[in-house]
Amino acid sequence: GAFQCYDKYMRASLEAAAEAIGKRDWGSSEGPHDSGQYNQFPEDTGFFKKEGTWKTEYGEFFLAWYSSKLLQHGDSILAAAKGIFRGTGAKLSAKVAGIHWHYGTRSHTAEFTAGYY
Repeated sequence: GAFQCYDKYMRASLEAAAEAIGKRDWGSSEGPHDSGQYNQFPEDTGFFKKEGTWKTEYGEFFLAWYSSKLLQHGDSILAAAKGIFRGTGAKLSAKVAGIHWHYGTRSHTAEFTAGYY
């Protein structure tokens, strides 16, 4: 997997979150610069390797921010669905993915990039 946070809105949100905690430089990039490419093995990246950036204060900040943004997005989608389908008799369901790719790594790369933090 890969982080999905590189459009102008997510970058602005990351910048604001970093600035709010007094770490302005943490929001000046498009997320972790060392998280590698889509098909790269976790141990071949600076972010996801065994004692990588994910274990630092910055990594914890980024992962908490990223997860919260995905949860907010889910809440927004569910609220819209509720507004559309309330009273129609339609039954809604949701699927929470079970992710196992690279599960054996300490960083649980696939879970982190899916927002499970």
